[in-house]
Amino acid sequence: MKRFSLKPMFTFLLMGLCIIIAGGCSSAVVEKTELTGSIKVVVDFKDVYDYNYGNYLEEAFPDLEIEVIEFDPERKGMSDEQRRAFIEKEQPDLILSWNYYGYKSLASSGLLEELSVRMLDSDMKEEEFHPGVMELLKMTNDGQLYGMAPTFTTSVLSYNADLFDKYTIDPPHDGMTLPEVLELASRFTKSGSQGDGIVGYHLPYSSKPSDHLKSLSASEGIQSYSLGRGQVTVNTPAWKRVYETVVELYENGTFLLQDVKGEVRDGTTYFGPEAAAEADLFKKGKAAMTLSQYGQYDEAEFKTGAVTPPVSSADRSKTSHMYVTNLMSIRKGSSNADTAWELIKFMHSDYMSKVKSKLGGIGFSSRRGDNQDDLVAKLYELQPVVLRIEEWGGGFNYGNDNVFKDHFKELEDRELIAVLQKEKSLDEAIETIQTEGQALMDAARAAK
Repeated sequence: MKRFSLKPMFTFLLMGLCIIIAGGCSSAVVEKTELTGSIKVVVDFKDVYDYNYGNYLEEAFPDLEIEVIEFDPERKGMSDEQRRAFIEKEQPDLILSWNYYGYKSLASSGLLEELSVRMLDSDMKEEEFHPGVMELLKMTNDGQLYGMAPTFTTSVLSYNADLFDKYTIDPPHDGMTLPEVLELASRFTKSGSQGDGIVGYHLPYSSKPSDHLKSLSASEGIQSYSLGRGQVTVNTPAWKRVYETVVELYENGTFLLQDVKGEVRDGTTYFGPEAAAEADLFKKGKAAMTLSQYGQYDEAEFKTGAVTPPVSSADRSKTSHMYVTNLMSIRKGSSNADTAWELIKFMHSDYMSKVKSKLGGIGFSSRRGDNQDDLVAKLYELQPVVLRIEEWGGGFNYGNDNVFKDHFKELEDRELIAVLQKEKSLDEAIETIQTEGQALMDAARAAK
């Protein structure tokens, strides 16, 4: 039985779907290239490597021996220092970072080779790539390029056109901020949609207060805590406005407080087909709008439309719904650096861009293509909203990091639900989140 894991949701979307559709990769006809010898590659997840790189590289370089090792095969969690020590011990030639912030940490360590000269020598022009991807890759301590990413992912705002017609509400358009999307969603409640069991905006598996708090804050580029500085900062006017917005949207029926039960195993929640179907109100025709993958609801049983994802209120050219993963870097001083660059160059070639576009999947080629529809062309024009790396990493052990995040999320949910149930005021809830959240942070740092 297929089950869906929810820890974290973003990991589920990228890894789970990659593995599910991995069989499609091997059907691609890849141009073979003469390259011999051997090369050592270090990766975060072997399954993700197999889907995103393995089948292509094995076909393209049949005479090259590729040794693949994992950073953390037992999934115990590694600190930035442990990852750097691993690289120095194993001496890989090619480093594939699934996590963007992991790449940024390595880029500041002095262990990666700067790639701009290799790009120039290979006649690779930056303007041929998504400008947002290149911006992310250069957000290093010195502004230099220490890695490349063959693909990027981004969401779209999907909507149920039949519901908008039924309630005579104008559909969403490109370039809306999340507050504007939520204001549009609230019009369904005002039009009596609750009587029909319809909500204006819903995200599968992400219907709790903490999920909406994260979505709203990320869209504006703010964070409720800094792992690097060890501080929780929710007792501010800006955060109070975010909390007020979320509470109001639950109270007026724009959000539905859904509690889909999954099976918890080893701290991870798994959702079977029935639970997954229950969670997806949009697919059931019960939600007017949702964030989704491009083309995810093309086969829905109702008329759908899609526009660009919510953008930042401060800069409508930027969105928090653009991600770069699976980054490729060369270890500085590698004796096989030239071979490693050939693999990077191949994965970023115009040929691979066309192959990926034909296969589809959940990502877009970072190299601009010619076969883009209007929406995809607009997605290529968006720039990323990026939280500072110290807000996320700061040398935290990933295990303690995740324990803190899980407990902080539970704290937010508990307090906001208490507000919704009229058990305490919002000011009281915010003070509790600040105080108990800081205690959780201190405990996690002490266990580091």
